[in-house]
Amino acid sequence: MTLIEELLDLQIPQSVKLSPSGQQVLYSTSYTFDHKKDDHKQSTLWLAETGKQHSARQLTTGEYHDHEPAWSPDGGSIAFMSDRSKQGESSAIYLMSATFPGEAFPLTPAENERSIAKFEFSPDGKTIAFISADEKTEDQKKREKDKDDVQVWGQDWEFNRLRLLDVASKNVTVLEGRDFHVTDFAFSDDGSKIAYAKTKTPHIESPFQFGTTFCFLDIETKNSSDLSHFPEGARGPLTWAGSFLYFLGPKSETIQTCSQVVFRLRADGKEEVKYEYHAYGETNCAFALVKAGGDVIVKVEDGMHDQLRILNGHTLFSKKKLIEAWDAAFTHNSDEIVLAIAQGDTNHPTEVFTTTASGGAMVQLSSHGKAFSDRTFGTCTYLSCPSTDGKVTLECPFYTPASAPTNPNGTPSTPLPTVVLIHGGPYTRHNERFDGLYFMWAPYLLAAGYAVLTADYRGSSGHGDDWARYAYKGCGTHDYEDIIAQTQCAIENGWADKDRLVVGGYSQGGFLSPRSPAPG
Repeated sequence: MTLIEELLDLQIPQSVKLSPSGQQVLYSTSYTFDHKKDDHKQSTLWLAETGKQHSARQLTTGEYHDHEPAWSPDGGSIAFMSDRSKQGESSAIYLMSATFPGEAFPLTPAENERSIAKFEFSPDGKTIAFISADEKTEDQKKREKDKDDVQVWGQDWEFNRLRLLDVASKNVTVLEGRDFHVTDFAFSDDGSKIAYAKTKTPHIESPFQFGTTFCFLDIETKNSSDLSHFPEGARGPLTWAGSFLYFLGPKSETIQTCSQVVFRLRADGKEEVKYEYHAYGETNCAFALVKAGGDVIVKVEDGMHDQLRILNGHTLFSKKKLIEAWDAAFTHNSDEIVLAIAQGDTNHPTEVFTTTASGGAMVQLSSHGKAFSDRTFGTCTYLSCPSTDGKVTLECPFYTPASAPTNPNGTPSTPLPTVVLIHGGPYTRHNERFDGLYFMWAPYLLAAGYAVLTADYRGSSGHGDDWARYAYKGCGTHDYEDIIAQTQCAIENGWADKDRLVVGGYSQGGFLSPRSPAPG
């Protein structure tokens, strides 16, 4: 097998979930950037013991798209989504025992074609809420078969409905079936109510054009009322803890090209309320929420650090490396917080680790990159330089191949042929990781002897609102100048050879690449 085949065959951990007791870690794996192998997406479920090195064991065959695993509240069962009935054309929730993992069985009709966007156990584990569109009618199927299924704008929207599944009977009830699109939801602490987010239509532009409305639903009566309206597309996961709902959104509330922050709103359902800004976004950016006991844990990008923080408290974990996936839970009868983190670095593909918030050792549970255990690809150094206008300091990872002569600090001792990789967005950023841009470009290029500069620029995430708003001032201006400044700095440092430069990117990085001349 060639190197690129080995790289593209790597299993990348995703959807990491700690058991309710904190003693086990459940996760799924798929290929890099979720690419297909053969004709269909394939993903696998794994189970590991917290704090036990290389304890991960495979639960499912990997032949199907088994993904988004979740623990039942008692820790006795594992639910997940899969296309086992018909690969690439079906979607159902399946259940298996966590104590004696074996064959899984479907809870929702296995032959259903509509994708399930999200599911979640109720706190007592007796029901599962999920969102999906209605199945195609016989008339729709006939028109598709007869090639008479022309799509007319504004007609036949495929709205996601909020549904409730009784685990014991497999009976499914539609909790909210009106013609709007449900995008997210969360149970109250006692499981008697559900808060959900809705947009006007399923179209990708709908939340940005019409905003997001948060609603409150009593499960017993099915009575629903609007809580609050956010003028932009709100991001999840929607998290209900105590008396408040938490969600992520742009700090300006109406402009996407600004930092992402945590908002909250009171969720007692008594009357319509106004959401309020709650945390982050001034000098950093919030990116994901997880409920752990009565606390909410937030993933934060702070400069080049990926951090896990208690929402209203201290930092639990911080490294200048990408956190691919994560979860947090309290250990049984203890105030100790266990963290499960999927993370890699320049020489090590992404693996699942556990540690504790009090500073315990990082214990590697998985071994997905064992094929590369005897291989060194290079070193990562963070390049720092002023922007060309002198207004900000720029920072980004520079990767030096293992085959190159280096200084004691790991930087090149002679100028190297260098590939400048530009991220998209512009609201995202790259810190140290194994896969430098997507599709395993960085390790492949390092193995071939190229240095890799993964440029970062104003308008990206991790630096707060003022930094992110540079994109609003004009894409293609500050970002372009910042890429040139970082590349020029690598040349002046003696790391990059100005006569042997290649530039490439993805999305916004792709737009920037053709107009980026070699500096020097």
